[in-house]
Amino acid sequence: MNAMLGSKSSIISIHNLSPFFSSHHPNTTFLHLWNRASTTHSFSNILQSISSTSSLFFLLRHFVDHFTISLPPCTLVNQAFAVAVGKVLEGYISALDTIHASLILRRASSISSCFNTVAHSEITLLELYLHTKQLRIQIQSLASICNLQKWAHYTDFEDVIAKATSEFAHFYRGGSLLTFLYHQLQVSPLISITVYISMIIT
Repeated sequence: MNAMLGSKSSIISIHNLSPFFSSHHPNTTFLHLWNRASTTHSFSNILQSISSTSSLFFLLRHFVDHFTISLPPCTLVNQAFAVAVGKVLEGYISALDTIHASLILRRASSISSCFNTVAHSEITLLELYLHTKQLRIQIQSLASICNLQKWAHYTDFEDVIAKATSEFAHFYRGGSLLTFLYHQLQVSPLISITVYISMIIT
């Protein structure tokens, strides 16, 4: 959860941990070994997905800061766009904050004798992965619009921030940005509409 909220150290830890659970082609002669390899490989894929989404969220926050706090030479449209992206990220954080309560409520409703049984309060990795599917898709789509998708698997944050920042100077400006977002409606309609509405409100 810390990684998905943009904690640099947590993102790096998950990224470094996932290769240990990667599995190569198992020996199918031994079914139990194959099942174990398949499970660890799936676990690795879950960790990699969370790691990449978390990295993109981290970079998206840097994108917002670059065009708002840093105030580089850019148009009001770019600043409004950055603020709109920031509002989407705030919604993402708020959604993550509700996961724990939602899971506990769902567990309780599935227990026939809830007065005699107390659901465990911890969230499992699988539950976190399944319940954040749409959030991860949203972050990936937004990162693609902001031209950050290619940095998803980098963990050298100082290096990737420097490289990403250098590319911010070539990001769409003014009317070109509006035209670009209009075309993105065909690819990621939900996230683009959200950004458009946020820009109008701003």
